[in-house]
Amino acid sequence: MIRFDNVADHYFTVYGHKECATDEKFKSCATCGWNKNGYSNYLKWCSSENTCKDDKSLYLKNNATNKLDEKVAYVTNDCAEINVTAVNPLSGPKTGGTALTIIVRKHRIFVENRTVKVTVAGTVCTNPKTSGLETITCTTSEAVGALSGPVLVEYSSFEGGLKIESSQIFQFCVNPVLDLDQQLSGIASGGTSVPIRGRHFVEPCVIFSSRLYINLADGVRRYADSYCNPPVNDTYMVCRSPSVNGTVWDEDASVVGRLLNIGLDITYSKEGFSLNQSPPITVSDSSLGYYVHPNPDLEDFVINEGGLIIINGMNLQHVRLDDIVVLYINSSSVGCVVVSVKSKRIVCDPTITIDIVELHEILVKIGDSLTYILANRSPTPIVNPFNLLVSEYPSIIHDSNKTICSDLMTCPKCTIKPMCIWSLQQQICENRTQFNSSGLIVFEIEECPRFSVIKEYNYGESSVSLKYIVEVSNELVGFRNYLNDSIIYTRFPTRCKYPTRQVNINNNTIISCEFYVKKSDFGYNNPTFTFFTFIIFNDVILRFDNVADHYVTFYEQEECANDEKYKSCATCAWNKDGYSNYLRWCSSNNTCQVRKNLYMTNNGKEQLNIKFVHLTNDCGEINVTAVDPLSGPETGGTTMTITVRNHEILSENRTVIVTIAGTLCMNSRTLGPETITCITTQSNKILSGPILVEYSSTESVLKIESPQIFQFCPNPVLDAAHHLGGIASGGTSVPVRGSHFAEPCVVSSARLYVDMPDDVRIYSDSYCDPSVNDTYMVCRSPKVKNVDSVDGDGLVVGRLLNFGLEIKFIKDDFSLNQSLSIVVRGPSLRFYVHPDPVLLDFEINESGSVLVNGLHLQHVQPEDIVIRAVDSSSLVCAVVSVTPHSLVCEPTMHTTGLQVISVTMGTSLQFTVIRRTLSHPDDLSKLPGWFIALIVMSMVLVFVSALACCLRTKHRDTVTENICNPLEESTRSQDLYEHTAL
Repeated sequence: MIRFDNVADHYFTVYGHKECATDEKFKSCATCGWNKNGYSNYLKWCSSENTCKDDKSLYLKNNATNKLDEKVAYVTNDCAEINVTAVNPLSGPKTGGTALTIIVRKHRIFVENRTVKVTVAGTVCTNPKTSGLETITCTTSEAVGALSGPVLVEYSSFEGGLKIESSQIFQFCVNPVLDLDQQLSGIASGGTSVPIRGRHFVEPCVIFSSRLYINLADGVRRYADSYCNPPVNDTYMVCRSPSVNGTVWDEDASVVGRLLNIGLDITYSKEGFSLNQSPPITVSDSSLGYYVHPNPDLEDFVINEGGLIIINGMNLQHVRLDDIVVLYINSSSVGCVVVSVKSKRIVCDPTITIDIVELHEILVKIGDSLTYILANRSPTPIVNPFNLLVSEYPSIIHDSNKTICSDLMTCPKCTIKPMCIWSLQQQICENRTQFNSSGLIVFEIEECPRFSVIKEYNYGESSVSLKYIVEVSNELVGFRNYLNDSIIYTRFPTRCKYPTRQVNINNNTIISCEFYVKKSDFGYNNPTFTFFTFIIFNDVILRFDNVADHYVTFYEQEECANDEKYKSCATCAWNKDGYSNYLRWCSSNNTCQVRKNLYMTNNGKEQLNIKFVHLTNDCGEINVTAVDPLSGPETGGTTMTITVRNHEILSENRTVIVTIAGTLCMNSRTLGPETITCITTQSNKILSGPILVEYSSTESVLKIESPQIFQFCPNPVLDAAHHLGGIASGGTSVPVRGSHFAEPCVVSSARLYVDMPDDVRIYSDSYCDPSVNDTYMVCRSPKVKNVDSVDGDGLVVGRLLNFGLEIKFIKDDFSLNQSLSIVVRGPSLRFYVHPDPVLLDFEINESGSVLVNGLHLQHVQPEDIVIRAVDSSSLVCAVVSVTPHSLVCEPTMHTTGLQVISVTMGTSLQFTVIRRTLSHPDDLSKLPGWFIALIVMSMVLVFVSALACCLRTKHRDTVTENICNPLEESTRSQDLYEHTAL
């Protein structure tokens, strides 16, 4: 037998009606053909919307010699029209409780008049419900047997069944276990590191977040204020200790010194597009495994002869090295690195250059909870300047592929990158894999020589002299010998005539030289002189850690030669393309006669005079520190708040222009010393990019590029072929399709509206559900019942209305600015207003299924219908099918004795329905004439009563509609709301 490429080509259908022999026969049908075990399989399931009178569920299996009659088809992933397209999330606790969202292609056809069953990795998923045209939701139960496997969706009826196996694999996560033999501890104030050992921290599921807790004697559970760090591996993670300050043990006894029970609250990792939160899991240790230590007590600090900072105190041994941070007052940089902790002292090695004489106080942070300010109690402070600015360097993180080693022009900046190494002999940075230089090589930042520069000014009668002192420390690799023949230059080719070289008591190399400028050289046009100063050895420039050390300034006024010259100034120094750059902009508040805007760039051989400066993120004093928000509509209108360090100085007597991702930001205004506000305009094709702040005058231009990236969000678009609808009372599910619901910006909130004939806009009472993906979301229909209309009889039911969405994009977590609302219109006259459903009574068949009878029921989705017992909040049954005159509900509890039920439809309608006591034929035309006349007369009486009641209760907000047996209650007075189904 010849095997066709398309298995479905082996099968053909002969129809009794000519019009069905065209492609029309596939309308509202799902088909699939596949080969398996030598048989050619063919499946075609159709919905009731298919107008051809053929088999709605057809499954054939043939190998040309034998035909098998099987009622259940098993599809793995062979069909484009019949498959599981998405499962979310793909992992959850083994104990169950995870809410799953499963998308099945053509689910709407398969579920019609059939029962749905879902199993996940062989375990039943409870409470399966239809949510939208192709979406099923269910809740996992405790795993039985396998921990991972596919999702199996089964549709069954007495005619046949279909099983669809997903290609996606779900993983049940094993609960983590803590080691029993570990002894944990923390200080009373909490916030310190607690190493945790156990297993199943990473495999088979990664812990997304976890938090340590302890149990006190009174049953109170205390959680840590901070979450644990991500697990290091499957058996190790580091958490933070909880605080027990203010707690007591057995009325008045202290908790300090007690052993307590511990545990972790754990949430598993979410996939990138997960819609469902994983439920938290509590992992406890029944043993008394946590010891509470007293808080440390810090007193003061001294500086020893070796330049180390010694911090004195009590109870210090219970704190880990990495929990202690030492800062210098008025500086955000780390002052020193803790190298040792004893019971009564902490030893800290300075990491940045400080003036020991001026170091009066330090700030010490222990964990997340304790902060101390300590005074310097050194009997004789030792002056040991150290000029390595840690804030100038990026944090030690994994490098991106964009790192170019040759662009890094200092040893610390080079060796902080794992792929780069520094040549001391050539003073260049190269890639490890391409390095071909000889001589001394530095691989780690700890091996870099450290440079600090001291500038000593002396004002004589006829000249101003500067003693330029360079101290080289941390010489671990023999770099000192290269500097024996070094030469100091200032304003090349001025060469130091009498340089000095010596080794101090700390075994550091000191190189110095004295320069001077005649006082007669100063004048009105030359109040200062700034020179590029550098050291040459073997025809190579020695690269200082701080680029600003290369620049020296001579002042005519002696009082300006100290740090006062930097008051009301913003300075920045950086290396780029082999040049050392120096920028200093000062405000009019600066009392020294200096140039208000100075920019110099020099490579030791030439100095460039450039009026245009473009900074990316090289400067601690001149940069964009914050941008809020980081996204907005591409049509503009977003109010931006931009924080620029030293903006007040930079903007003085200058024009400020802001561009966002290449698009001009209008109406830029200064709001505070460091804040700019502006309003975005229509995006200029580029949808994302940095913020550029430009300060310009006739003298110079400074552009500062932000590290933050702004995202313009394209307006969502609704499908032009949309045909939506909802009942007059509103509140029912409305599937909405379009584009740009999630990419590149996520829709934060959306609300459906319709436009009435008199141009009145009616909004839904509820917001839409979060978008399922970039093209699909589910909204709620607006309430249009009893809304006055300007034309004729005022009836809205049966009309086609215009519709649309009011949308807001998601905001950043710390956004100060509100996102603008956007109105997205749908295609004209595509929202159809259906009449409200009417419920008459209900009956219970032999299998316990509940059948509710009524009118206009087909306009409500099964997932919008909830049926409960009147005296209970429990669900009576789950709706599985809806027809115009009835709905079928499969029981979830015993229904035999039910006489009254409560039926809720959407968010607006609620009915009380009584069980039918008299049977009636399915076809009302078969009823006796006298009985039909009696029904008509009863309906007239009910309508008159309802009309009168509507007039009395026109302004009520909520209603429960009571529907009684018409045969018994037709003569009763009814208290009906205007939404009554009767």
